[in-house]
Amino acid sequence: DYGDRYNLSASYRRDGSSRFHKDNRWGDFWSVGAGWHLANESFMKGAASWLNELKLRFSIGQTGNDRIGTYYAYQSLYILGNNNFETLGARFSSLGNPDLKWETRSTFNIGTDIALLNSRIVLTAEYYYSLTTDMLYQYDVPVPPFTFNKFLANLGKISNSGLEFGLGI
Repeated sequence: DYGDRYNLSASYRRDGSSRFHKDNRWGDFWSVGAGWHLANESFMKGAASWLNELKLRFSIGQTGNDRIGTYYAYQSLYILGNNNFETLGARFSSLGNPDLKWETRSTFNIGTDIALLNSRIVLTAEYYYSLTTDMLYQYDVPVPPFTFNKFLANLGKISNSGLEFGLGI
């Protein structure tokens, strides 16, 4: 924070998850945000009687998702015998994917906050854009050549964007 007019924040995370193969276990995620309190600038002092807050803000960053439901999904698992343990031998109980990695969501937003008349009226407006890549998705595969009819992989991307408005009285 500088002079009660400008603020800046930044973060960096390095997350690890045993749900992924050792080569893909770690994900790096970051964010940066900034704001400008225009209401606190000297050129806005005349509006101080009715304008309590006028702030412009933006942020950009990434988060990760490792919630794939199954631990050790990166490796194939075996089971000995059948369900009644009447037969000796081993068989697959799940088909692993060593190439699984973190799903990543990148987000950008820009907005404004306005408070009027001793904060009796509060207005917010924001534009946001989000892009999720390397989505963790379990999809149908043919048997054979696969052992099971479902396979977990990083597949596809999806985006979301929009405007949000808020009014508080």
